[in-house]
Amino acid sequence: YGLMIGPTEISDAMNIFTNQGFMDRASAYWCLRSLFVNRFPEINMFDQAFRRFWTFEYFDSREVQEYKSDIFTGGKKFSRRRTETVLPEHDPSSGNVLFQPNPVGASSRKSEEYRDVSHLAEINSEEVSRIASNFVRSLADKPGRRYQSTRHGTKIDLRRLLRESFRAGGEPWRIPLKSRKPRLPNVVFMLDVSGSMDKHSRNLLHLAYETCRKTSQVKVFVFSTDVSEVTREMKSNTMAEALTKISGKVAHWSGGTRIGDCLTQLSTEFSFVLNRYTTFVLMSDGWDTGDPEDVSRKLSVIKRTVKKLVWLNPLIGSGDYEQATRTLEASVPFVDVFASSRNINELKKLPALIV
Repeated sequence: YGLMIGPTEISDAMNIFTNQGFMDRASAYWCLRSLFVNRFPEINMFDQAFRRFWTFEYFDSREVQEYKSDIFTGGKKFSRRRTETVLPEHDPSSGNVLFQPNPVGASSRKSEEYRDVSHLAEINSEEVSRIASNFVRSLADKPGRRYQSTRHGTKIDLRRLLRESFRAGGEPWRIPLKSRKPRLPNVVFMLDVSGSMDKHSRNLLHLAYETCRKTSQVKVFVFSTDVSEVTREMKSNTMAEALTKISGKVAHWSGGTRIGDCLTQLSTEFSFVLNRYTTFVLMSDGWDTGDPEDVSRKLSVIKRTVKKLVWLNPLIGSGDYEQATRTLEASVPFVDVFASSRNINELKKLPALIV
């Protein structure tokens, strides 16, 4: 069908199905599409091949060969003829059609090509909100340059003293004090949303969302084989609304994992979010298809740039953590805090570890 699939993609797919076990048809569709589709025109190709596999339709070898020749010689002709002759009209009465193929061009229907993750909003938000408050408070450890008026300050506030003197006829009844404002902590969350993190991402997404509500100096990124910034989506009114928006933006959810490549992309395309005041929080289980040494090199670069590097790993404290990955072993020298994110009780310990 003209899809650019190599041994790496096939190996990733085999690993996911081996680790996750049996999947329903919808889960298999999103999992395979995140691995095999790299360009927008390939979505229709994958949809057609996937539908034919599940409905046991006949594969014409001449038709497949025509797709291959078109994809390498004339993509525009392929896209136009593909839409007109190969894709059937959607029949709502058919029980075999898993999805509605989207025609190329404008459409009034809302796009549903990205995975729906709104179900992740079902969690005790009050508990996570308290954890986020303690987390932000633990990061605001050093005062900034600016001052604020306080009752128990360390310096006399001369401006307020003069203003109150004029109001009181030159004899103020008290001496106003001031102290330095605590600097708002800069936090960068980088959350792994690959297939192996599906069952662990709920708590971490909520922690990032609640932290965004506590302070404005927060940036949130999600990654698997690519990096996407979701800071604006995370600042929605509700968690469910935020996840709905993310569903329409992130196309690589539940894909493979390339931590090293994604760290490189972050440090080049989004280097402005990393500075000496930043606390960088990597949320990942450490399973990676790339070179562990590459991950350690990228972390060493980020470590020299930021104030503190924290790795939240959902496998710490579980049986799976005993099988430490090479990526984790290579990254230990560059991480300030290794903490577990296995459940809410483990996340409660995070603020104390940061101090």
